[in-house]
Amino acid sequence: MNCAENPITDLADCIAHAQYEGFGDIEYETRDWEEYRKTQKDVRVAKTRRPTTRDFGVYVMFPQTKENW
Repeated sequence: MNCAENPITDLADCIAHAQYEGFGDIEYETRDWEEYRKTQKDVRVAKTRRPTTRDFGVYVMFPQTKENW
């Protein structure tokens, strides 16, 4: 299939690849809510998660729109 035949499918494939294979886990810190409820202290714990589609954005898809962003 020519890549230009169905750009929406190509875009969906690219986002799925980025989500499941292309990017590693996201490491972040968050409040330990159980400890906070007990002691009211702001204790932080390290966590990891997989990227979701909300972590990705498409800024340019077609060459015609490249100049305007």
